[in-house]
Amino acid sequence: MILTAKYTDIGGRGINEDSAGIYVKEGCVCAVVADGVGGHGGGDKASRYAAAMINSLYKNSDTPFPKQQVQGWFQQINDDVCSHQTKECKMRTTLSVLFADNQKCFWAYVGDSRIYHFADKRLAGMTVDHSVSQMAVFSGEITQAQVRHHADRNKLIRSIGNDSAVKVDVSDYFDVGMGEHAFLLCTDGFWEYVLEDEMEQALRDSDNPVKWLDKMSVIIKSRVPENNDNNTAVAVWIKNN
Repeated sequence: MILTAKYTDIGGRGINEDSAGIYVKEGCVCAVVADGVGGHGGGDKASRYAAAMINSLYKNSDTPFPKQQVQGWFQQINDDVCSHQTKECKMRTTLSVLFADNQKCFWAYVGDSRIYHFADKRLAGMTVDHSVSQMAVFSGEITQAQVRHHADRNKLIRSIGNDSAVKVDVSDYFDVGMGEHAFLLCTDGFWEYVLEDEMEQALRDSDNPVKWLDKMSVIIKSRVPENNDNNTAVAVWIKNN
């Protein structure tokens, strides 16, 4: 059984530049989160283009698990976003996508919108941000826990619209045929304010993905400043008896 939920909040900004989507094909779920950046409203356009194109490409694909095509899909989306850029508005966006059914799943992403995997209520894995602050972790300048407050946390080294060619990280397949698995796709405005152990606790205290997102949104609202970023998430639960 697969259960899904999505959440978005404009935060303290005038425009919500985040986009999210949940698309279903032949019993398989495609979940998408994108976080746009760019002046003159370009960020919201870029993220919407990305989410809409994933929906269209997925709907018209000949397989619910387009693992061989996903790099090409990201490149098509990158080309489309680049074609809409101007000198005043070099719109860009992160893009994180999960494909899942009751037996297996994989993810693909560019940027720092994260995908977390929880197995039997405990964190089992997560994506690695394509950001300057994550590079600082790799070089030993900061710890992983310090990423949330690093001065360069918002600077991306990879995104849709950043270069003519986009490099995508695509995971191996995850076996989700046994036990309970939960996936959280979320923008940095979300994960910045919810720690991983709090994600786990909220998961243990929830009996459906809607409640899980609700509990984490309460944590966010209790901590954010007045001008906080948009925050968006999609939850995908896979339960097998």
